[in-house]
Amino acid sequence: MKREFFLAFALFTVLIAEGCAGGTYLKTQSIEDPALTGFYRLILFHDDSLYGLKTIAFLEAEESGYSLEPYVDSYDLTVLSHVSGKVAFRQALDFIKSQNGHHFYANYQTSAILSREGRTIGYEVRPLYDSTTFGVDDVMTVTYSLKENGVVRVNINLIDKVIKQLNADG
Repeated sequence: MKREFFLAFALFTVLIAEGCAGGTYLKTQSIEDPALTGFYRLILFHDDSLYGLKTIAFLEAEESGYSLEPYVDSYDLTVLSHVSGKVAFRQALDFIKSQNGHHFYANYQTSAILSREGRTIGYEVRPLYDSTTFGVDDVMTVTYSLKENGVVRVNINLIDKVIKQLNADG
């Protein structure tokens, strides 16, 4: 009886752990000049809370077989489909700069979002801020979790250090 209980408990624990694991995490790779051929779904995100620091743009390659789904309120998103690569990148940069018109904005960073096999499925474009303001220039942590059918859940958060600083100031 104890053995059956232990086996059932072990199976239950494995199933719960798999369900909570959130899928396979995809990696990003910082790049200077993205190779922007083809068409993209442009996803623009801006959260007005906490000085609007959570601002980011995603370029999802339409032919990649993956679908980026930011885990945020839909009213904070703007999505444009079938945008050519160069136009999508320019619009992403314009968006990042226009949402961060205050004195914190310093530059931007572009990263390729990689599949498990290392193939580029899209890009992220994020603002970098004056490091004297927050102690770091990159204030966000963004994770990409691969779900079923090529869906990639995107979690966007501020790093703890910045949240603590903003809460202390406010």
